[in-house]
Amino acid sequence: MRRVKVVNITYGVRDFVWVDFPENAQKPEFIGIHPAVVISIKNNNRIPYLVLPATSKAQDTTDPYVWKLIKRLRVDMVDTWVICSHIYAVAHTRIQKRASPLKVDQHDFDQIGQRCCIRLPFEYSEK
Repeated sequence: MRRVKVVNITYGVRDFVWVDFPENAQKPEFIGIHPAVVISIKNNNRIPYLVLPATSKAQDTTDPYVWKLIKRLRVDMVDTWVICSHIYAVAHTRIQKRASPLKVDQHDFDQIGQRCCIRLPFEYSEK
């Protein structure tokens, strides 16, 4: 019997990854494959990752729950908007295995954190 080597990839905070969201989700939830930003720390493959989905569809710039990434991280170089009001817990098996994930710029991540916390009962503080 041949052994198959299993590669365990652990993603870190600020990683820009691609997530396969469930096809049976309800609007306004995300459906299908979308980019996302990992926001959880101390990640491993035994607990869900916390991610914020992103989209290339232009968003309302006055919406306090979205942030347009300054640095274009997608291969097709389109603008990317992070939806900070949609926090998802996803299994590592939903994250597509691609080349090493890119990191979201620290300034972008700070802005994402501030917008994410608008709907949560605590304040965001930068480390």
